[in-house]
Amino acid sequence: MGGEKIDENKISVWSVESLNEYEGIYFFGFLEAESQITLSIDQNIICAQLKSYKWVKENEDKLGRHPLYLNYTNVKIKGNKFFSDQSNGEFVTYNNQKCLKLGNPPALLFV
Repeated sequence: MGGEKIDENKISVWSVESLNEYEGIYFFGFLEAESQITLSIDQNIICAQLKSYKWVKENEDKLGRHPLYLNYTNVKIKGNKFFSDQSNGEFVTYNNQKCLKLGNPPALLFV
């Protein structure tokens, strides 16, 4: 939610009739610490891929952010709950926005 403080009272369960409604891109972090998870669903096959970034330096000169990709494994959705080997969470709404709330959200990596 950008840099804003989350009001837990505004979070509610996001329930759907079809798992395909959870398919999409979910953004985490803010500005330089942002990352995203792309969730693709085809019937009972669920794929999740994290795109995050690392800062790259060479000879003490910053070259910028370079993307890193991580495929989540053993991805499952039960009800509005999200499970994988990398993180667990739930699908919720916040201020009428559809969201994926993770227990350990992705973060920018510094190398």
